Amino acid sequence: MKLGRQRARRLVRLTVVSLFVASLPIAANAVAQSDPPKSIPSWTTLKAAVSASSQITRAPAASTISPPPKSSELWWRSINPAITSAARLGCNLQDSTITVPSSPETKCAYGDLNASRTLLLTGDSNATMWIPAFDTWGFQSHWKVLTLTHSGCPPWKRPWLPGSKRLPGGVTVAGCETWRQAVLKSAKSFNPLIVVPVGLSVATTSPNSVTQTQLTVALKSALTEIKRAGLKPVTLDPMPSFPLASGPLDCLFTRSNSLTSCEVSTSSLGLSKLNTAYAAATRATSVPLTATRSMFCGPSKCPLLVKLGTTNYLVYQDGYHMTHQYSQILGTALGTALAPYLPKN
Repeated sequence: MKLGRQRARRLVRLTVVSLFVASLPIAANAVAQSDPPKSIPSWTTLKAAVSASSQITRAPAASTISPPPKSSELWWRSINPAITSAARLGCNLQDSTITVPSSPETKCAYGDLNASRTLLLTGDSNATMWIPAFDTWGFQSHWKVLTLTHSGCPPWKRPWLPGSKRLPGGVTVAGCETWRQAVLKSAKSFNPLIVVPVGLSVATTSPNSVTQTQLTVALKSALTEIKRAGLKPVTLDPMPSFPLASGPLDCLFTRSNSLTSCEVSTSSLGLSKLNTAYAAATRATSVPLTATRSMFCGPSKCPLLVKLGTTNYLVYQDGYHMTHQYSQILGTALGTALAPYLPKN
């Protein structure tokens, strides 16, 4: 029996790690899509739900979980009926491509497609996972959201890695830097009102490859670059992450009666390398850091599932990404958090 459980755990880990490598699927037509939520909670409602859910110790019935844990890569549909497909060819990359599409202001748009105000979301797969939330916010608030993301390519330079290092999907570290500069050049041409750079700190296979100082300096330099280009950066406080990419789903399958035993503690977030780097870099460059912690964490724990009505939303696709469905219901809360840093007109 013990051997069987060990094999089951290994199978779950392999399955979930493969989802991580795939990151967030971009070819929306290739996978099943969930219907948009019937309602989007306010930040007050969401925070209360997250706090209450952080006290839940046992997993609910699988039929109430969205997306189903074994289909955590399930794609999403926009709440904007004018957006019939969430895919944007060439805008959200996962391969070795290092070019930016022409006219991204039309080809890479989400939210309110007719809005005059624009926001650019850029970075790696951690930026991609925020697209459903920004799409919801943009549609509600009449902002066009443009996305230029590339799995494996954070919005900062990584001098601690060799340029020839090949990342999942085929892009090299040097290729990421070429793509990052192309994004900055493109952004200067269409001049968004806000640029939101989002990224992971390291690859899962090398958790100690960068020091705290290196990461802080890299992020500080990237924010300074954006400002020197005449653009306004606004950052997001990074979401919780787990030691292994399989962490949260592994827990849901193997510890369904003791969920809190493998959830991230709220107090540990401020000590993480990435959260610390964002706090230090934004402080040094006078760039806003948008509070997101209460979207994921209660007073003491960051739950794997957040219950809203009769639906239990699965927060994590893997140890470093949230599901599309949870991202989508964050739209209103995200807008409330961003509001102090947006133009008033």
